[in-house]
Amino acid sequence: MHLYPKNKKRLPGEAMILFECLLWGIGNPISKIGMRDIPVFWCLGLRFALSFIVFMLIFGRRVKNRVPRGGALPWILICVLNGLAFIFANLALMYTSATVASFLMALSVVFTPFTSLLLLGRKSGLKTYICILVVVAGLYFLCGNGGEFSLGKGELFALACSASLALCLTVTSKHIDECDPIFLAAAQSGIAAIMSIGGAFLFDPPLTADMMTPPAILAVVYTALACTVAAYVLQNIAMRHISAVFASVVFCSEPVFTAISSYFMLGERLAPVGVLGAVLIIAGVVLTSLLQMRRAEKLPQEREL
Repeated sequence: MHLYPKNKKRLPGEAMILFECLLWGIGNPISKIGMRDIPVFWCLGLRFALSFIVFMLIFGRRVKNRVPRGGALPWILICVLNGLAFIFANLALMYTSATVASFLMALSVVFTPFTSLLLLGRKSGLKTYICILVVVAGLYFLCGNGGEFSLGKGELFALACSASLALCLTVTSKHIDECDPIFLAAAQSGIAAIMSIGGAFLFDPPLTADMMTPPAILAVVYTALACTVAAYVLQNIAMRHISAVFASVVFCSEPVFTAISSYFMLGERLAPVGVLGAVLIIAGVVLTSLLQMRRAEKLPQEREL
């Protein structure tokens, strides 16, 4: 089932993913401000609980009526992998610097072609891998600043995050046509809320009223509405029309948006080598998009680069 009739125009999947990255990029410094007052797991739990409530208030009837009639395992697996990616991301930030964590978490762009090959049997061309190398080089300059990396707990959590995201994108790409995007977005929020709140009871101190400061409340509301409700809907609709490999490459633009928004919100400055990294990331995303469009013109039914 497709959300849009074929004879009507829709926002291209590439633009949807890019706008999602913009929302997430703005959300990163906002989340950083909010987590000064609310512990990490509680912040995630409140975010996903609020987003699930919003989904049910707006789309409750649709969510109930469009539960997939096939097996539940595919969409539950997508939701769990999505929740793990967010949890691993926050654990990585607890044990290592945000700079190192950002670089390693963005390595889903490297894992996705291999997960697509193993799970879907889809091969990516040499030009795609060249674009991926350009993006990885850009991420290194943007987030690594030429530093050395060590594999401690934080780095391992970051790698687990990128692997979870790559698997999530690949499984979503395979099963998205079997599941209504609004239902899947609501399910992702609900399962992530359960996982995060469970982690909060296990690892965080009890949530108290004095933690709910105005900046913290703003962070929860923004990340719930923009980074979860809007972003999930955009991603799940877009994944009907683009490949998991291309999506993971575009996700690498998120650090660029984060750097820009952090400059205005947190006063963080990007070093010249970081600017070079941003340029390389944008170049890699544009080249990958052009490759996909050229392939689509030659093979209209082919979704993979």
